[in-house]
Amino acid sequence: MSKTLFYKLFGWGKIPEAMLPLLKEEGIVLGEEGLSGSVYFKNFRAPGKRYYRKVSWFTGSIVLTKIRLVAWSYSKPIINVPVDSAPFNALHFFLKDEKTLGFKFDSSLFNEQWSGDIEYRLKVSQPRLFLQHLEQLG
Repeated sequence: MSKTLFYKLFGWGKIPEAMLPLLKEEGIVLGEEGLSGSVYFKNFRAPGKRYYRKVSWFTGSIVLTKIRLVAWSYSKPIINVPVDSAPFNALHFFLKDEKTLGFKFDSSLFNEQWSGDIEYRLKVSQPRLFLQHLEQLG
């Protein structure tokens, strides 16, 4: 999978250097950076925010270790959940197409003041492999 232009020019969407030692210690199963991604909000409500439908694009990264799933948008965490937790089991993983891994969830799962659905899609080189590992761990 080709890396985004922002990744090539500015390094946006890298796995944060500070996290690498911890992730390596946990045992990286799969990981990619410089990915094209999108986030979809449906009927989303949070203090000061309301979206009936909203889509935003980003460049990011994703890492699956033996212990957790972590993903970043512009090197800021968008998800960080242990694979043996209730929030991980509440995530719905899917393949949008042959190049896109997706996961969606009810936003109140991570913040009780939020409501509505959030869906992330990342263009990874091996989405089926990611999905197989996620389903095995979950």
